[in-house]
Amino acid sequence: MAFGAGGGSPDEVKGDINVTPLVDVCLVLLIIFMVVTPMLDHHLPEAPEPLTLPKQEDRIQLEMREDLSVWFEKSSFTPAALLVKLKELKSQPKSVKQVVLVADSRLTYREVRGVMELVRTAGFSGLCLAATKEKAQGSKALAAR
Repeated sequence: MAFGAGGGSPDEVKGDINVTPLVDVCLVLLIIFMVVTPMLDHHLPEAPEPLTLPKQEDRIQLEMREDLSVWFEKSSFTPAALLVKLKELKSQPKSVKQVVLVADSRLTYREVRGVMELVRTAGFSGLCLAATKEKAQGSKALAAR
């Protein structure tokens, strides 16, 4: 039996590659990615009811604004400087137990995740995400998630 794409008998093995299954798989993957990609940029959830935050002396409160700047005690920090500051606070004898991250509700989870990773790298195991909730009078209340 000879191999090849010649004009031989119908029992001959052909050397052509069948690309139909490959095209089918590629189309399915394309559809999956088209459906999943818009879901990656979820905004932070809004808290329905404020929860009680830890006492002021037991926590550090970080604020992340819409421009992606991170604030601690009325000072803006770069990611490297924030990591140094958090490690310094963690090494103090009266160590803080929890970090509360108040993030602007217009930020996506992906944007906030970088600060969360810095907190974990600094050695803190307790992280509380917080969001602001508008009250009927227009003042803001802090809600922990």
